[in-house]
Amino acid sequence: MTATASTPRASGWLYGPVPDLLLGCGLLYALLFVAFALFGPSLRALQPSFLIPVLILLVSMPHYGGTLVRVYDQRRDRRSYALFSVWATLLIAALFVWGTFASVVASWLFTVYITWSPWHYTGQNYGLAVMFLRRRGVPLSTGVKRLFYASFLLAYGLTFLVFHSAISLIDYNTSQSENAPVAFLPLGIPPALHRVLFPLAAAAYAATLAATAALLLRRARVRDLVPAAALALTQALWFSIPFAVRYFGVSTGLEPVDLLRNRIEDYFKWVALGHAAQYLWVTSYYARGSGSWRGFPRYFGKVLASGVAVWTLPVLLFAPLVRGRYEYAGGLALLVASAVNLHHFVLDGAIWKLRNSRIASVLIRAEPERPAGLPEPVAPRKGWLRPAVWVAATAGLAVGVSVLWLEDFALRAAFLRSDYAGLNRVLDRMAWLGRDNSAARLLAARGAARAGDWEESLAAHRAALAMSPDQPELQARIVWLARRLDDPARTVAQLRDALRLAPGSTGMRNELAWTLATSRDARIRDPDQAVRLAESLVHSSETPDLNWLDTLAAAYAAAGRFDDAVRLASQASALAQTQGEAALGEQIRARLALYRERRAFLEADAADGA
Repeated sequence: MTATASTPRASGWLYGPVPDLLLGCGLLYALLFVAFALFGPSLRALQPSFLIPVLILLVSMPHYGGTLVRVYDQRRDRRSYALFSVWATLLIAALFVWGTFASVVASWLFTVYITWSPWHYTGQNYGLAVMFLRRRGVPLSTGVKRLFYASFLLAYGLTFLVFHSAISLIDYNTSQSENAPVAFLPLGIPPALHRVLFPLAAAAYAATLAATAALLLRRARVRDLVPAAALALTQALWFSIPFAVRYFGVSTGLEPVDLLRNRIEDYFKWVALGHAAQYLWVTSYYARGSGSWRGFPRYFGKVLASGVAVWTLPVLLFAPLVRGRYEYAGGLALLVASAVNLHHFVLDGAIWKLRNSRIASVLIRAEPERPAGLPEPVAPRKGWLRPAVWVAATAGLAVGVSVLWLEDFALRAAFLRSDYAGLNRVLDRMAWLGRDNSAARLLAARGAARAGDWEESLAAHRAALAMSPDQPELQARIVWLARRLDDPARTVAQLRDALRLAPGSTGMRNELAWTLATSRDARIRDPDQAVRLAESLVHSSETPDLNWLDTLAAAYAAAGRFDDAVRLASQASALAQTQGEAALGEQIRARLALYRERRAFLEADAADGA
């Protein structure tokens, strides 16, 4: 939000001093800052786990809807901002689709989003500060305004330096997945340069802010500067103070600041909510004063539905449908956040300019948007597109509410009950909505294994494998669990399902070949397929694994190729001795004796001591 001169009005507030200072000027965050600084651990102990997700749904997501409704709800606005509402939107959508297939594109989108985000917050704080000064009749010369702008620009510069320094001051990783394909890519400002630039920028920031305050105090009453001062304080609490404290290595004992020592997203959630509340406050006032107001409930319903839908519908489309089991926490969440926010930043930068006469007439002059005496505009013809968009937005809202319920209520309740079958069912429903979670699947798998429920543990491991098919640990765990079933038919079925998800798993392929070759159940045994699987393993490496040779020998014997079985088993026995595998070597020699007697090895023989 950028400002230019405008005519002040009698009242310097939008909704009144209390809501304007708390929401518009960010003092509600300052109160939270003080509360967490004094009683942080106690407040966190009392804070319900669902509080932040509920606030994100009801405050953060609708603030995106405020911009969407502003641009797309009226035809004249869609046409006025076509460059941004159509062409820039299509470009971001194309980059999003590309990012679902190319992790480097997703990472660059995420990096641009994280870099731009503080500037978006900073620009809004500056624009609102100037708006309040204009509304309260404070004269702003070009020099004072530039000085004031420089203080906000330098505050952002401190954040930029921290984010893009080669010094690892901040660990920004919002993903819950250890193998997320989306990462923040800092520019890597050299440490020596960073150590010079940061103190200089901090000193310049303090100097410009102090100079602005001194000049404004000469021209206006203190009470008229309170809103702008509150916004300057909000800017400092959101960015300048925490990053300066972090840079200089000071331990303050204040939880909102010291949280930067761990993970920035824990701190940034409250900052984001403060920004979102601020944004809803000013956009709702503009909507009320722009001539198309039909009450706050209707307006909030529209921004809630559109804001939630823009977050949920892309996930619903690209996770289950286009990309299969693309894990939300493993990269899709960051990609959607990047695309949604960049779209929001582009639209916001185009439409919320105080130099725009329509914006200024509402936010500063409070004049009617249409000159008096003009006839009412003709209502546009009703077609199918508008109702279809709002039906889709309502569906997106329903998905968002469902995700909130499943993630923050049903999932937690199943964990607390140790109901691992129920937990898998909840995760299955989340998968339909594009929100499957490998970390939760593994927790369910481990809990079910501790309870001896091998079937549920395997089901959870398979679901996790679908999201991370290249993880050897998951593949090995599935092999181990399949053995615990003690049922060859189920073992084969489980291994085949798992191999469809991870066809490159040598461990699962070897285990399947072994079971098909040595099962005591003739209906399960399939020597020919066992030979094909085992041969593909042995021929895939110049130095075959000892277990693969053992498996291929058993498969040859099961297929009646005893001479080949003796040759492979002899080779495996010698290799076991070379590698110091005494126990396995003894088992292989026992099987070798069977092959020399023209007998195949079956798992039933093991029970007889063969």
